[in-house]
Amino acid sequence: NIEIIKSWQYIARRKNSILHLKNGSRLKEKFSATSSYFYSILNNSIMAPPVKNPLPDFNNFPNKIAYVKLVKNYCRGKGEDEAIDLICNAFPKMMIDSYFNRFLDDSFEGEMRMEELLEHIEEYVKEQELKDTLWDKANAAYSIRFPFGVQEACQKLLIDLYGRFRAMLKGMEKKDVQQVVVTRFLSLVPSKMGRELVEKFENPTYDETLKFAAERDKKYEVEKRQRKLSEESRSKDQDRNKKSFKDREKKSIPKGNQFKPSNRREEGNNKEWEEESQVKIAFFSKTNDEDVATAKVSVEGYGETLMYLDSCSSINLIPKTLAEKLVKVLRNIELKNVEPFAIKSIHETCSETRGAVELTISIPETAVQKEKVIFHIDEEASSPLLSKNFLKKFGINPVLYGENKKVNEFNGMEISQTSEKFLSLLKSMPTLYSNEKDYDKNKCTASFTVSESYYPVRKRVIPVPKDLDVHVRANIAKQVEKGWLEPIPEGTIVENVNSMVLVRKNNSEDPVRVCFNCTHLNRFLKVPEDMEELPSIKDLLHIDVEKISLFDIKSAFNRIDIEEECRQYLILGTPYGLFRSRVLVFGLKISPYIWMKTLKIVLKPVLEYVRIYYDDIVNIAKGELHDQVNCTIIQCLDQMNMQLTSHKCAIGVNKGIFLGYLIECPMKISIPKDRVEALLKLPCPKNSKEVMEMMGRFQYFASMIPDFAELTAPIHDYKSKKGEFQKDIIMHFEKLKKAVAKSISLEAIRKNCKGLVIFISVSDIAVCSLMQACYPKEARTFAVGGRKLRKSEKNYGKLEKVLLGVREIIAQNKYVAANFEITVYSEVQGLQKAWDSDLIVVSTTCQRLLNELKTYNLKFFYLKGSKNVSEFLLTSDYSSDYSKATVFLSRVEKDVDSLPVSVEEMKKEYFSDKNVLLIKTYIEEGSLPESKKLELSYSLRSKLDKVECRNGVIYLEKKLLIPFTLRHKFIDYFHRYHASFDQMSRNIKSNFIGESLIKLAKEKADSCQICLTFRRNSRKTISNWPETEEKRERFHSDCAEYGKHLFMVNCDAHTGYCAAVMIKGVSAKDIIGAYSETYQRMETPLIQVADNGKGFYALQTKEYLQDLGIVPLYSVPRCPESNGVAEKCVGLIKSYLDKQDNITGFKIALQKAVNAVNNRIVNGIMVKSKFFGHIDTNWVKEKYEFKSYPFVCNIKYKLDRNDRTWEDGKCLERIGKNLFRITDMEERKVYIRKSDSILFLDKGGRITSVEKIDNLIYQEKNESISLDEEFTYDEGDKEREYIKIGSEEEFKAFRKKRNEYRLFLATDGSTEKGKGFGGVIWGYIEQEIPEIYTFKGSKGLAASAQLLEVAALEEGLRKLESSKKDERFMGRLAVVTDSEYVGRSLSSYLLKWKRRGYITTKGARIQHEKQWRRIDRFLEGWEKVIVLKAAAHKGILINEAADIQSKLGAADSTSRSSTVGNIEEGDD
Repeated sequence: NIEIIKSWQYIARRKNSILHLKNGSRLKEKFSATSSYFYSILNNSIMAPPVKNPLPDFNNFPNKIAYVKLVKNYCRGKGEDEAIDLICNAFPKMMIDSYFNRFLDDSFEGEMRMEELLEHIEEYVKEQELKDTLWDKANAAYSIRFPFGVQEACQKLLIDLYGRFRAMLKGMEKKDVQQVVVTRFLSLVPSKMGRELVEKFENPTYDETLKFAAERDKKYEVEKRQRKLSEESRSKDQDRNKKSFKDREKKSIPKGNQFKPSNRREEGNNKEWEEESQVKIAFFSKTNDEDVATAKVSVEGYGETLMYLDSCSSINLIPKTLAEKLVKVLRNIELKNVEPFAIKSIHETCSETRGAVELTISIPETAVQKEKVIFHIDEEASSPLLSKNFLKKFGINPVLYGENKKVNEFNGMEISQTSEKFLSLLKSMPTLYSNEKDYDKNKCTASFTVSESYYPVRKRVIPVPKDLDVHVRANIAKQVEKGWLEPIPEGTIVENVNSMVLVRKNNSEDPVRVCFNCTHLNRFLKVPEDMEELPSIKDLLHIDVEKISLFDIKSAFNRIDIEEECRQYLILGTPYGLFRSRVLVFGLKISPYIWMKTLKIVLKPVLEYVRIYYDDIVNIAKGELHDQVNCTIIQCLDQMNMQLTSHKCAIGVNKGIFLGYLIECPMKISIPKDRVEALLKLPCPKNSKEVMEMMGRFQYFASMIPDFAELTAPIHDYKSKKGEFQKDIIMHFEKLKKAVAKSISLEAIRKNCKGLVIFISVSDIAVCSLMQACYPKEARTFAVGGRKLRKSEKNYGKLEKVLLGVREIIAQNKYVAANFEITVYSEVQGLQKAWDSDLIVVSTTCQRLLNELKTYNLKFFYLKGSKNVSEFLLTSDYSSDYSKATVFLSRVEKDVDSLPVSVEEMKKEYFSDKNVLLIKTYIEEGSLPESKKLELSYSLRSKLDKVECRNGVIYLEKKLLIPFTLRHKFIDYFHRYHASFDQMSRNIKSNFIGESLIKLAKEKADSCQICLTFRRNSRKTISNWPETEEKRERFHSDCAEYGKHLFMVNCDAHTGYCAAVMIKGVSAKDIIGAYSETYQRMETPLIQVADNGKGFYALQTKEYLQDLGIVPLYSVPRCPESNGVAEKCVGLIKSYLDKQDNITGFKIALQKAVNAVNNRIVNGIMVKSKFFGHIDTNWVKEKYEFKSYPFVCNIKYKLDRNDRTWEDGKCLERIGKNLFRITDMEERKVYIRKSDSILFLDKGGRITSVEKIDNLIYQEKNESISLDEEFTYDEGDKEREYIKIGSEEEFKAFRKKRNEYRLFLATDGSTEKGKGFGGVIWGYIEQEIPEIYTFKGSKGLAASAQLLEVAALEEGLRKLESSKKDERFMGRLAVVTDSEYVGRSLSSYLLKWKRRGYITTKGARIQHEKQWRRIDRFLEGWEKVIVLKAAAHKGILINEAADIQSKLGAADSTSRSSTVGNIEEGDD
């Protein structure tokens, strides 16, 4: 068989076809069973032994089609047999088998050739390529990882990424694919390598990245060889010293213990081995720089520098950059012939020292004083480092030294990073931080206002506990000595006395604070409306800073004096006599407001860079600005005689205690360790008083204690319990302490956050929640929430409680929640189905909560086995590493880069906004004419003093000013997540300012179909009903239960007649059936009133009533009196049902009760007789003919005709000939009133009749100017073109149609508060935003308005003299003016005057002759000048800009001496 196959293979290659071989079909049948056997025989028996494939692996090659091309090129020039062998080894066996199987077909007549084989493989690859989905390609691209330890790892990674992404992103340009590859490369390489690439190339290209990868691979190979040589050298040294080492071991170890292994070389005790080794290891024992102790080292001849004290480092190191600086300054410090050392850190990074320097250093508070020390230069080092040998030599403990940061020179003030300027400034203010000396007197004074209804009260004097008596006396004496309190002499008449309140402090020297009990006075204090809320400690999470400075003001309230007339209210009653306060006191309701306002005024120069929390100040400025702000703070405080508590201040620190919390940079807030230990040591409370004290301590840190609401809910129940109950509460108390031990840190969200996860757990008494931020490799806790359920909420189902918990935690973190997808896990199933359902009517608590959450992107999942939140809260991984907490995603709207428009687009649109034009003029000139100020809206005008321009973008009160033309684009952006109107309005009020933004947000919320579908129903219910004049005018219906039976009542409001029918349910079908049956008995009404049940309010029910010509109205929810007619009728029917004995059938009993109600006597007339008595046929006819329709106008109305005043309101609908549906101006309540209680107003606010409003048609004529007609001109006309422009749109249309005009001169004159002129020059070169030049001037007070207009034109043309030959403008100029005199004179009259010698037709000299002569000379040289006559004050921005400049010029001419030019001959 082997011989036959050999012959067959030979013939197949050299001759025509395998089918020419005898017995070919029999041979085919023999091998048709398995192609793999056939393939193995062909390879092993016939062909030459397979050679190693020189090409890359097919399976790992990203582009298969390209691989086939590569093989084709490689096979060129090779022999047939060699090429086929190469192809069979290069491609997978399955592809080759598919080709061989073709020979097993009788009908196949081909031959085996290299080209044919490659063509078959290429077709096979293309077919498989089509089967690969985008997911397969993406999965292959994103599954690539950095090949650690592989030769040329960086280059291999970059090439693999390019191949995979090029295959996946076929339609993208090559450079774009390369940019994607570079981005992915940076995310996969080690962080240190990525930082090095970004530092070397700010925005690295693919070629730069490839070059960098090659350099890194080469560097890795060098380091690898060095490590290998070092290991070989170490191995030789080890073998050489092994014998002597073992001998020493035997001598040092007792005979009985010689069997125990000893490895002293690993412990570092083999000094001989260490000295001979060339490898020194510099370990950083901590992962964070903050955890390594530092010292300020003074280098002789250079100055101070910060160095690390590392007990794990073997040699002293210094960065190359710092060494180069020192060499330049100190010069002869470089050591030559220094042996290099290989440095290896605990992070497995390696480097090599390059030389060394010898420095003379000193370290404060140590024995190191002018010591010469050798530092080895390390290119990879970031900071200088002192080694363990150095520390050991001079007895420096890095742990203790690192903790000793307090500078005794400033009374314990902690100073870490600051400048010499700050220190010298601080030294010049010794009283600021002194513990012994204080300022002589206060410089701040305040007052408060008490209402006229105040009456004095003398409260009783409360005795002082014996243990505090000495301290209270000393405290009062101290305040008297400082002048804060003054004793009242005996015999003085005192009307008002406040009792004393003592507050214990954790201070052994001064353990008590004396406060005033001003509860009576506080009731009569007038608190200003601008009183701000104190900022939350969580607000600091929004700040990205590397260091902070903390300041604490000593005796804060006592630094402000109170005016003399206010001191009569601040009299303190003590056992030691009466004292009157001269300063602000604790206990006064208005004291925090006065203090905060005063401190903001004191720190106004740096208010933007600080956060104020009563007497605590945080400096959050960045970089060099931080030190400048510190200097300004102490200067401001010293200037106002405000002293610091020095031991509570910390300057330039990375972490510190603030308001009882531990704050670390980057921002992370947690409970200090000592506070946690103090809480854990608290004893279990015995009674309600101790419970209150204990809960107050825990509540302060509630936001950081997991499951706090759940754990404290049962403890709250003991607040009002009498007696001792320690045994009952101890179990709950211990659970709470365990949760405290697991207290978490609030971390800011990092920039690579992918989404949020909320865990919700509910119980019968509380709801708890946990929010985590999801990152690619982990989830970090961001917020903890929860609270005890209110009484009404305890009846909620689990579903409603879960939604309540979601709403609570989202409300606390709404700005974050609005920007991420949120996944909610709870123990309730079916929530996602409820979330996906359409909310047609919102009538239940569940629907209401779902509707409130619809603005957020939520997904709900079932979390099996989650019984309560503590199960996953207490087992969560809470970080203690502040380095993992990065910048909080501050409100997206605050950052211009994240807004829907670019800065350039904002600048462009600013030129279409008149308000912006005025504001920019105010910024540049520092003022605006009063008339122009009034053209601004009040919201903008009132904030002009707080306007600023950053990079061309305008802010007012730090709110972004939105151009008029971009308002709708911004509103669409605010509504991108279908935020409600309340959410959008809060966002706009906080961050933006613009014209009618709130109004547009309201329109957007009210017009969005998605929001309208899912919003909570805001039904306008009837608050009040008028008296009826006719029966069947208004029916009231209601459903009621009696036992197991359900019935509906329909009652006439005029007579009290009713009809009742049994119903099976309250669906729309049941209600419609009940209506139909009652109408058969009572006839249809004009108005049908019902409550807000589903069946009554359903769309089918409304349509049924409207088809009958009935107006459906609805009562106020949870307000039975608004449907009192029906409620009263139901009560009467139930009372008659109660009186019936032996009810056999409810239907019969119900009819008997209805008959009894209708047969009762009211006002001497039977109800039935009154209802079925005489009726006015005209009224009936009108009722059926009349159809309600919208009737919208402004009105004045009275709810009661006896009211003295008319209220402003709106009419909504006419529901009868004399019946109207109206509402108040706020559209909160809706009423039904007749025309005798309404005054109808027309558009001018004048009283008019219903008929006039009904027949009034408002017509507005739209007069439009045909621009095509205006812009036609005759080239042969000698007069200059004169075009009228009526609006900004027409000006833009002119520019678009006549784009050859790029230079515009706008001029104007002004007589407002002086005589002045001005103008602007706009040059459009190659962009939509023009280059602007402004000018202005003033004339004498006798100058006329016409002269000012002419002077403005003359000055403008003078400014443009140099632009006549500017090729960009092609000698064309357009003059814009709103003066008919200047416009007509320039276009036609000037040419006639010039021909006549500037003489009028009457022979007189023209006015302003000198000016027009000069203007004519200035016009020479311009190829084409046209005149644009602008309509004055019509919003044409270039004309408005000229108007502003003219008014500014007029403001300069308040007297004759201030004029720029004199009155010339001929001026009037």
